[in-house]
Amino acid sequence: MKRKKLGIAIGVIAVATIAAYYVAFLVIGSVSPFTSISEILNSPESYDGKEVRVIGTVTSLKQDERSFLLTGEDGFLITVSYEEAMLPGVFGEGSKTMVRGIFTRTAIRALEIRVECPSK
Repeated sequence: MKRKKLGIAIGVIAVATIAAYYVAFLVIGSVSPFTSISEILNSPESYDGKEVRVIGTVTSLKQDERSFLLTGEDGFLITVSYEEAMLPGVFGEGSKTMVRGIFTRTAIRALEIRVECPSK
């Protein structure tokens, strides 16, 4: 009798664990780690002072100002300042770029900049 109860308990725990992993996979899988530039610019008050991650193409590099314009896949443009971040060696106009930084009402202050490998 004890063995049967133990088997049932182990079975219930196994099913609950599998169900929890499944739910976690669905929730995590549906959340993108990136925010579109248009989403940020359409409701700047929601992102002001918060860390954001965006992807886009560098369209205008202003090295003297340590900034560049990033165009998202949605066509929206945002200014990125990189006073605190290092530019990757292959960085330049036309580079597909990921920026992690702090949004400050009109621009992103970059903390990290990554460029997609040119061979991709």
